[in-house]
Amino acid sequence: MTVFSLLFASCEVQKSTQNQTNSNKMETFDRIVYIFREASLPPQYYRNYTITLAKGTGNVRIYDYANDFLKKDFKVSGKKWAELQEIAGKLTGESVKITKGATGTKTYSIELYAADKKVYSYVWDSLSDAGEVNASLQKLITESVSPNLSGLVEKTMEK
Repeated sequence: MTVFSLLFASCEVQKSTQNQTNSNKMETFDRIVYIFREASLPPQYYRNYTITLAKGTGNVRIYDYANDFLKKDFKVSGKKWAELQEIAGKLTGESVKITKGATGTKTYSIELYAADKKVYSYVWDSLSDAGEVNASLQKLITESVSPNLSGLVEKTMEK
């Protein structure tokens, strides 16, 4: 076997092991955290939200610079959790896609946790492409809270 063959075989083993490790991380998560951060706006319009999901339970928190406007717990069905796990299981590689030099952008993040340890994180801004898997997961997460999450957010702006 040549030196080149040995190097190539070694790289393939490392790649296979790395893919298996990433796959195992995706299979073992027990909590999903999705965070939306609004672009900088006047306080009356500025709303962020965090959605946390686990098997059987979830919660949403809508807040601004200093105040919580809504904290709501809800149930996550076994079927919905299985869907979330299936899509999240397709996530690969941790990444940050923030447009350099951009201002006034919204920021999104998806984090997966196993026993309170972060095993995956993906952050992107409103000028970047979330990617198909992240976009699908983002939609499923927000629909878990309410079919009309934006309506919930807007209600916190009413006086």
